[in-house]
This record gives sequence, C-alpha cells and structure tokens, in this order.
Amino acid sequence: MQYTVDIRAFLKTMALFFAPVFALVGFGIFLAIASGEVTTLQSVVDKQARPEEYLFARRVVSEETAKYKYFNVQQQDVDVLALGSSRVLELRQEVFGGAYIFYNAGNMLISLRDLIDFIDILKEEDAPDIIILGVDMWWFDSSRIETRAFAREHVRGEEAYNWRSYLYASRHLFTALLKDPSYVAAVFTRKDPLTNNHAIGIAAIENGDGFRRDGSRQYGTYVRMMREDPSYVDRETNPVVERAENGYPPFELESSFDERGVALLDEFLEKAQKRGITVIGVAGPFASDAYQAIIHSHYAPFASAFSEQIPPVFTKRGFPFFDFSDISAWGLEDTYMLDGFHATETGISILFTHILDALCSGDIFEDCASLRARLTNVLEDPRTTPAEMYWEAALD
Repeated sequence: MQYTVDIRAFLKTMALFFAPVFALVGFGIFLAIASGEVTTLQSVVDKQARPEEYLFARRVVSEETAKYKYFNVQQQDVDVLALGSSRVLELRQEVFGGAYIFYNAGNMLISLRDLIDFIDILKEEDAPDIIILGVDMWWFDSSRIETRAFAREHVRGEEAYNWRSYLYASRHLFTALLKDPSYVAAVFTRKDPLTNNHAIGIAAIENGDGFRRDGSRQYGTYVRMMREDPSYVDRETNPVVERAENGYPPFELESSFDERGVALLDEFLEKAQKRGITVIGVAGPFASDAYQAIIHSHYAPFASAFSEQIPPVFTKRGFPFFDFSDISAWGLEDTYMLDGFHATETGISILFTHILDALCSGDIFEDCASLRARLTNVLEDPRTTPAEMYWEAALD
C-alpha cells in the first residue's frame, strides 16, 4: 500500500506519541515476569525441586493453591502427606528428617467433598503410605460439606496465561516503585526477607510469606512480629474470639452440624483403608481464649457434636485421632499460636511429639523412637523459640 507524505508523517507522529505508553506497558510486563508473580505453576514446582529453597507466594494473582499443591503430590514420591486447611501448614519435612518423604498439601482441600474428589483421582503411584488429616469442625456445617473447590479449580485456566494477571501485577509493582524506587532491587534479586532464600512471587519478595518446597507455609510477616514481641496476639481479621461471639464465619449463627458430613468422612477413610493408606486424624488447636469463646457461645452444641461424633469414625476404621482443640490441655501456652486459628511451627512440632508418644507402640512409624528423640533434641535447644524451630540442632 502506498501512503502519501502526510499519512506517513501522521503515522510516525502517532508512533512517537504512543512509544512511551508501549514502553511503560512493556516494562510493567517485564517486572511482573521478573517478580515471579506470573510464573507458571509447573515452573514453580520444578524450581522447588532443586536443592536450594524457593519460597512461593503471590500477592495480586491467585495462588491457585489446589492446583499447585496437586502438581507437587503428583511429582513427588511422598511417604507422608498432610491434608487439611491452613491449620496444618506449619508441619514441616524437618519433623521427619530423612526417614520419610513428606509433603504438606494443606489448603489444597477445604471441605469433606474435596476429600472424596481428591482420593478418587489420586493415582496409585502417587498415593502416600500415611495421611495426616487435619479435620476442622466447620467442615460438618450443612452449608459447607458439599463445597467442591478442589474440582472446580482444576478445570480453570492457569492464571499465568490470563492477561489480567499481568495487568494487576504490573499495577501493583508500579505503585510500589512510585512509593519507593529502591523496590526495583527487591524485584530483581528475588530474595525472601526472612531467610534470604530465593523468592517467587510478590508476597514472598515483600514479606517472606509463602510455601516452602515441602508445601509448608512460612509466615514471614508474623514471625518477624514475634521476633520483636513474642507475646500472643490474635492477628486474624476478625479475631477468633470476636468471630465466635458474634457469629462471624466460620461460626455462623445458623450453623448446623450435618450427619451427612460424618458419612462423607467415613467414606474417605474407607477408601484410604482399601488402598492401604493409614490416616491419622487431627483436630487442630485454637488459642485458649478462642477455644473458650467457641465452647461458651452459640456454637457450643456444634463443637460438642464434633468432639463426640468424629473420633468414633476413625476408631471404626482402626485409625488414630487426636483432638488438640484445647491447646492448654496439652500443656501449651498461647505463645505457640500465630493467631487464634494457627499454631506456630514449634507448637505443631510439640503436638506431633504427642502423636509419636501414642503411636510408638504400633507400626505406623517404623523408626518412631528415633524420630521422637530427634525432635526432642531440636525442641530443647535454647535457640528454638515458640515461633521458630532451630532445625540445625538435629544435626548436632
């Protein structure tokens, strides 16, 4: 096509006019990629398979936790698998040393129906020997038991291929750069500010929050707070006590314990048993004030039904169940809680010693005594704090 001189001049002027815009958009996309916020999940899994630690957490783009965790379950030859909500996320590979390959798939499943969907698609070669199952009482609420978040997320397209992800990530990064131009160094060095390990994603870069290679969660923001002031503070929004007293989620005023949930749990345990998987059931701890608020609120009948009806389901299948709901009953103070819902890694490790104490007479963990001794050595080290374990002590 032939252009007149005037048209060529116009096109040249327009190109020059929009060049800064295109350059800005290009730089924003470059920053989004450099930060790791839009890295594909398989790429994250591949990097975390390397010997060095990579911490992964997005801030702007959805973390796609169910998909990310299941990729890991498929890729790793796992011996011990943790399942449940975020309340199991502080259980780490270091607890098991080199005796077992452990992966924490916490937050991959958020309902009883998710449990069934997961075990139905779990391939034989991916099945673990042991599942540590964190069971939350609100899973048995009639409004929640049929939630199918796990299956729904797996049919969605990955966020790394969504143009909106680049737009939202770029906008956040530009805003951060305008506030502090030195932020660009953090984007390109990509280091976790808590441990100085590699970081993938904005939340990992900015706060040191994210998933480790073993699937456990590093709460960098909380841990830094607890290093400055180790006293207990419920950092949940809203605090758990307030939720229980006022009927906020997950303790809604209309909550109703549904017997169908008991049947779904039993179905999951039966399927696991038929596949030769041992399931260890765990009810996670609450901070003491949160627990008291729960059992003295409108939610008390619900909590009572949970404590009465769930242990027998595990017993029926020959599986152990540990109710850690009341943390004070196990000799722990609230300083071992990150907030009203979540224990610290030290708190989880202490509770796991009680599991080992109960199971060492059986055959679930073949080297149970050595696991217990190793864990005790770390817990007794003076460099271990209520918030953080000094795992190097296991090598002493």
